[in-house]
Amino acid sequence: MALDVSWVAGGLPLYAFLLVFGIFYAIIAKVKIVGESKAINGFIALIFSVIFLSFSTIREYMVNITVAFTLLLTATFFFMLGVMFIIKDPEKFFKPMGIIFIIILALILIIAIFYTFPGTRAYLPGESETGANETLINIKHFILKDSFLSAILLIIVAAIAIFVVTR
Repeated sequence: MALDVSWVAGGLPLYAFLLVFGIFYAIIAKVKIVGESKAINGFIALIFSVIFLSFSTIREYMVNITVAFTLLLTATFFFMLGVMFIIKDPEKFFKPMGIIFIIILALILIIAIFYTFPGTRAYLPGESETGANETLINIKHFILKDSFLSAILLIIVAAIAIFVVTR
C-alpha cells in the first residue's frame, strides 16, 4: 500500500515562506548589510519574505521552481554518486559538470517563468500573440527563423570543437 502524503501539498505556501525567509536571512547575515544583529536580520528577512509571497503568482513561481530544483538536485546527487564509484579522479570530471548544472538551473528558471505567468506565453512558439508587445513579438519571430537557429547551432558545434581541440 502506498503512503498517502497528499496532505503535504496543503502547506506549500508555508514551505515557500520558510524557504524564502531562510534564503533572505542567510544572504543578509552573510553580506552583513545591516550589521551583525540577528534580530534585525531576521526582521528584514521576515519583511522581504512576506512581501515576496503576498503575491500569488510569485508564490506559484517559487513553488514551481522549488519542485524542479529538488528534482534536479536529486538526479544530480545520484549521478555524482555513480560517477564517484566509476571514475578514479572525479575532480577533473566535476568542474565542467558545475557549469552544466548552472545552465540547466537557468533553463528551469526560464521555463518556470513561462509556465507560471500566463502573460508570457504569447512569446512561446505556436501560442496566440494577441495583446503582446509588438517589439517582443518581432524579436520572437527573428529568433525562430531557420537562419538564426542554424547560426546558433553552428556556434555551439564550433564551441564544442574548440573545447575538444584545446584540451
